Amino acid sequence: MLFRSSYPLPSANAGVSAVAVGPDGALWFLQPSVGKIGRITTAGEISEFPLVGVSTADSLIAVPIGEIWVGVAFRYIGARINMAGATLPAPNDIFVANCRTYGLVVDSPNSVVAAANCTRL
Repeated sequence: MLFRSSYPLPSANAGVSAVAVGPDGALWFLQPSVGKIGRITTAGEISEFPLVGVSTADSLIAVPIGEIWVGVAFRYIGARINMAGATLPAPNDIFVANCRTYGLVVDSPNSVVAAANCTRL
């Protein structure tokens, strides 16, 4: 049986992109048009948190250490989000010119592999 529920987002014009199940069992999602990350519980309670210092978020993944990691254009991991919604410094935040992150995969408890498309000028 398929169930479908729809919930309005608190921020106007907040489109949703990447979605991941977080370590807390809630769905976490990017709202790149308003610079936020959102969280919705199975009861439909929605929270939004600002993505501090991240302007081009395009992917996210839950990692086993209890965080959400955010992939951004021109970097592999641009931010880490804890379960309280606070933005933490990114691990090994390496600037990669002319690259766009398309997906993230957990490699080990504290390591994520990014799928990226890079071009040369």
